[in-house]
Amino acid sequence: MKDLFFLLLQIVGGVCLLGSVLSVIGIIWGKPMYLKGAEVPDDWRAAVSFLIAGAVCFGIVYLADRKKKAANQNSPD
Repeated sequence: MKDLFFLLLQIVGGVCLLGSVLSVIGIIWGKPMYLKGAEVPDDWRAAVSFLIAGAVCFGIVYLADRKKKAANQNSPD
């Protein structure tokens, strides 16, 4: 169950980072970008918010994966 949660968290983080990149591209080109038919907002607040949300999601997944690897190394085989 935890693995499924962390997989979904990775997907959410990836989509947030993609939204951040598309938002910056929309700001630079001056026209909005679209992701699956939905318009990605083209302002700096949205780009930074998406970037922070993606970084937090990937940070949680990274720390959980590190904890799992440390627990596997310490377990007697």
